[in-house]
Amino acid sequence: MTPPPPGERRVAVVSSAGIHRPEDKPFAWNDHDWRSFPREQRDFYLSHASTNFDRSGFMQDRNLYLPFDRLDELVDQGELGSLAPTAYSFMGGSGTPEQFLPHADTVAEAMKAEGVNTVVLAPV
Repeated sequence: MTPPPPGERRVAVVSSAGIHRPEDKPFAWNDHDWRSFPREQRDFYLSHASTNFDRSGFMQDRNLYLPFDRLDELVDQGELGSLAPTAYSFMGGSGTPEQFLPHADTVAEAMKAEGVNTVVLAPV
């Protein structure tokens, strides 16, 4: 399968930082579930519980874990087609790939329904 040119791509963002909205259930340290939120959402909580996770970047620049501003700039410049209306987050480092697979399939189906053909993974 040949992907569309970058200027025609619809991009979704997936973070492994355990990001969630204030009204959502926080991630547990061994959570394999996911959270979704509108791309326009700008107030988040960080549930990532690893002692090895440096939170200083989170406090300074949200584009480190959800690069919406940078991607919006690329859309405005015509480098990307559009951004999906929904973004997703998982709790990274909390299990094996097999434990995430059922949830990943669900998220992939949701992305397909929004016409997503490109994903930016923002790992932590």
